[in-house]
Amino acid sequence: MNKIFYLTIILSLISLILGAACVYLYFVNLQLQSALEPVRDLLIFDYSGLKPEPKNPSIMTPQVMITYPNRLGMREYAKAILKIASTAMSEYHEVFWMSSPNIHIFIYINPEKKTTLSATPLNYRIYLYLRSIDDFKPKSLGGCCYHVYGFIHEIAHIMFSTNNPNFNEGWAFYAASVIVDRVYRILGDDAWPQPYNYSKTEGLERLIKAINAPEGATPVEMRYVVAAAKILYTIGQKYGTLIFKEALNRIKPTPTGIYGYPIYDLEEFKTSLAEVTRDPSILDLFKESGF
Repeated sequence: MNKIFYLTIILSLISLILGAACVYLYFVNLQLQSALEPVRDLLIFDYSGLKPEPKNPSIMTPQVMITYPNRLGMREYAKAILKIASTAMSEYHEVFWMSSPNIHIFIYINPEKKTTLSATPLNYRIYLYLRSIDDFKPKSLGGCCYHVYGFIHEIAHIMFSTNNPNFNEGWAFYAASVIVDRVYRILGDDAWPQPYNYSKTEGLERLIKAINAPEGATPVEMRYVVAAAKILYTIGQKYGTLIFKEALNRIKPTPTGIYGYPIYDLEEFKTSLAEVTRDPSILDLFKESGF
């Protein structure tokens, strides 16, 4: 009788312990799901269609790594992009006093998709989809894209982003145009495997032409982008390019994603610019352009 009694007590205690353990594990699972949420936010690159082949080679400098397809001719372009991106990173620091953790550029060949170049600032990565190696031909030579400007444009997004996508595109248009000219002065025509004057076709000359275009000449989808670029160009010309970083240093960004990438509030940035320059008319520039 006593044995049955003690056995009952032991089994009851075991049941209580197991129940408590289940409750504990349930809450641990909830915490883990919450912790993994920022990681899910980073999984925004589209891997649909043809999958990139494994064991793609990589090359790097202290600031940039590039992973590219193990295909004939690709290494030459990867080396060119590496030199351009590394030079641009140094020039962003020199011109705008902006820097970034090391960035990783991925190049994929996927005949099923159109050629696209994009950045995911939250994880400091840039992705290029190519249909074939022929897509690397410069636009000035009949190709599809502004390649030198394109990579420098995406680096601009990593250097500085706000909560306003149109403004971000305008910033990247302006900043990349400035840096393209700087990179050209350092690397010259031979930066790309097919030499060309990318400063003339992708630099400040192109930006100035866009921001001074007659009313109605700018495509509707680009109007806010060009307007933002014009605001920044105007401010940079008047107060110097370091003024943007000076304004950013006065405000606190929102850390975002698993790496705590800083995203700034555009309203706070505008106000900070007006304060640091002591020029309230800057706020009117933004307002007149819809920002």
